[in-house]
Amino acid sequence: MLIGCILICYKTFSQSSKTSLRSVESLPTWFRSQAVLHDYDGIYSVSGAVDPNFLEADFNGQGHLDIAVFIVETKSLKKGILIQHREDNTMHILGAGTSIGTFDDFSWMDHWQINMDSTAEETVFSENFDIVGSKTVQITNIAIEVSSSESPSNLIVWNETKYFWIHTGD
Repeated sequence: MLIGCILICYKTFSQSSKTSLRSVESLPTWFRSQAVLHDYDGIYSVSGAVDPNFLEADFNGQGHLDIAVFIVETKSLKKGILIQHREDNTMHILGAGTSIGTFDDFSWMDHWQINMDSTAEETVFSENFDIVGSKTVQITNIAIEVSSSESPSNLIVWNETKYFWIHTGD
């Protein structure tokens, strides 16, 4: 977990992940105003590969609007999500070279949205990773639903200490 903020870079890393001035300027003022505090050696940049390039909701249930920003790790070009909790400015990197579940790169993702459902059907796998069924799980906080046009959606949820992955499809 990183404490602080990232420097928002205006560099172009590839045509598909081009960061435009417009996408950076669309970020909430409270986030942009803190983004110059720490640059973490230019490790991450806002990615314009997904629209919208950020989501706002109370992801950790503390009563403040938090932000999730689609980012790219500048060295590897792996994509991911940075979530910053507004009340204490803690940052959580999911993907972009940092594993959540079995993923460290969200380059496959082309859609995300806020999910406010209180339950989800989590896919259950055998030790050999064969699907054996599903189980209903309770979701106590607002989730981020991620997907690609070629796969079912999955959920990213805060469990009071960290973000975890709920596999909800085949």
